[in-house]
Amino acid sequence: MPGHKRNTSMMPQNLINLDMSEIPGLDNLHHAESAIRFDQERIASIYGADACLFSVNGSTAGIIAAICAACGEDEPVIMARNCHISAFNGLVFSGARPIYIYPDETPFGLYGGINPGHLKHMMEINPECHAVFITSPTYEGFVSDIKTISEYVHDRGGLLIVDEAHGAHFPFHNIFPEPAIRLGADIVITSPHKTLPALTQAALVLIKGRGADMERMKFFMRACQTSSPSYIIMSVIDYIYNFICQNEELFNSYAGTLLSARKDLAGLTSFGLVGEEILNTASVYALDLSKILFICKGQLTGTELERRLAEEYKVQLEMSAEHFALALTSAADTGKGFGRLIKGMKDIDTASTYDADKMPGHINGSFHCAQTCMTPRQALFSKYEQTVLTDSAGRISADFICAYPPGIPILAPGELISPDIADELSRMNISRVKTIMDL
Repeated sequence: MPGHKRNTSMMPQNLINLDMSEIPGLDNLHHAESAIRFDQERIASIYGADACLFSVNGSTAGIIAAICAACGEDEPVIMARNCHISAFNGLVFSGARPIYIYPDETPFGLYGGINPGHLKHMMEINPECHAVFITSPTYEGFVSDIKTISEYVHDRGGLLIVDEAHGAHFPFHNIFPEPAIRLGADIVITSPHKTLPALTQAALVLIKGRGADMERMKFFMRACQTSSPSYIIMSVIDYIYNFICQNEELFNSYAGTLLSARKDLAGLTSFGLVGEEILNTASVYALDLSKILFICKGQLTGTELERRLAEEYKVQLEMSAEHFALALTSAADTGKGFGRLIKGMKDIDTASTYDADKMPGHINGSFHCAQTCMTPRQALFSKYEQTVLTDSAGRISADFICAYPPGIPILAPGELISPDIADELSRMNISRVKTIMDL
């Protein structure tokens, strides 16, 4: 990221000329009646939404606003535990009480999708729960069965909010999954700056149907954003959606290049390329092919792979860990860029040693299910103390501990620190944690 990849051919020139304010003719983001309103309506129609709200503070603002609009103090929300930290911040601001649902685990230790049957059961045993919040696609491109999930949520009169930050490109070619807003989600937050040629912080909140309270959404969007929104960011949002819609060949070419590159990379031996074989496992209903995920099967770690690609082939990956590495592509990537990635991976693969006994591991302690003792809001407003990690087991966390990227908290405020979690934090060289003081 960002998805424009510094490709100036897809960006308006002289951005300084777009740095304006709310003068006559340019509308007002927080009370849109003309130019901004028309842009929002046009983009809503692209995704199949009834309404669209711009965010110049990234998906973070939209996620916090959606949770605050849907949930009040101590109201329950079923929330996927693999959500971005901004969703947890939404719990702090709203005071909502989370009921965490864990996604299924892939064979290589990453979060997969949300099991619809598991979600249905959780709604049945928590009948007071009105709102559900999940992430789809995940950072690695794994998409849940949104259609079935939305049907279960709506059957119980609930509201489905989807963090689709990494799926802004979905409407533009049929090799990509269907956008969540077309599959029954009520509120969807997406980030053009991640996978489209937009500027950092550009995001959208898409709304469908009457399940969401629009007036509350607008209020919290105002509250979560500056009163002086960037006209540069908004103008580029307008520009890139016009550019894409007027240049159909852009995504046709991108799709062809992407599929060709994935075919070239499929023959690696020391690095497994995750493809459609993952479908229907770990509740992965669809796969975003724009995310190129390598599973390390040789002696080279993902972190070492990222370093070598950057230093030797001028290819910057999105992220890496011990067992995997992730390349994030977009329509702004050039053929030369794809070529460097393919050459680099083949060269490194040829010089690497395949290890048939190497086993995948859990990523950043993701699957240590923590016990929730109080809401994140209650924990953050409680008295706390700094505790040596070796003495922390059995205490309640008073803060977030989060690996970034992808920004999923390993430990959230209000969660019990188990011996397993303490061990995981120790492996991350964390020596002290904030814990709730004894009452």
